[in-house]
Amino acid sequence: MTKRRSGNELTEIIYQAAIKILNTQGYEKVTFATVAKEAQTSRTVLYRRWNSPLALLLAAVHSRNKILDNSVKDGNYDTGSLRGDLFALCNQYRRAFNRISEEFLRALLLDWFQQSEPFYQNITTNHDSNLFVIERIFVRAQLRGELTTTTTDYVKLLPFKLLRYELLTSQGQVPEEAVTLIIDEVILPAIMAQQTAK
Repeated sequence: MTKRRSGNELTEIIYQAAIKILNTQGYEKVTFATVAKEAQTSRTVLYRRWNSPLALLLAAVHSRNKILDNSVKDGNYDTGSLRGDLFALCNQYRRAFNRISEEFLRALLLDWFQQSEPFYQNITTNHDSNLFVIERIFVRAQLRGELTTTTTDYVKLLPFKLLRYELLTSQGQVPEEAVTLIIDEVILPAIMAQQTAK
């Protein structure tokens, strides 16, 4: 008889099963049926908690990155300068991205092209979380006197948007040089342009 499991233990087993199937068999094989079989649970358990296999995969990868990174959201990016803080944040974000398997990236791209709900839910959730993280960097920059006025949310979110673009165009591995170009040639000029415009 299969041991009854629940709560965090079962969730972690389901996550491990989904990622294992993704990495060994490919995205097409990640279905509620195959994940339930691998995790030795019922499909009903999965249907109750996730709207689709992709939603399950997004949750699994987010959980895995949080364990490995203590999450981007909880990182400490206080280096003493705005440029240094932005580098620390972007490199942490880049490292989290680079742990995403090519199969998972392919799954995200497929879902993006299909404009499915899980993809946009993930973007919306990340939008709020990313703003929370970068607001602290901008507040510290103002306290240090590096910035004198506020910056628009659009500019604040540019590092994350550009890093996502790099992820989608670099076969799943964002190079460190890309971070330097993003910060020095796009982000800092955009920030400073808003300082002088006000």
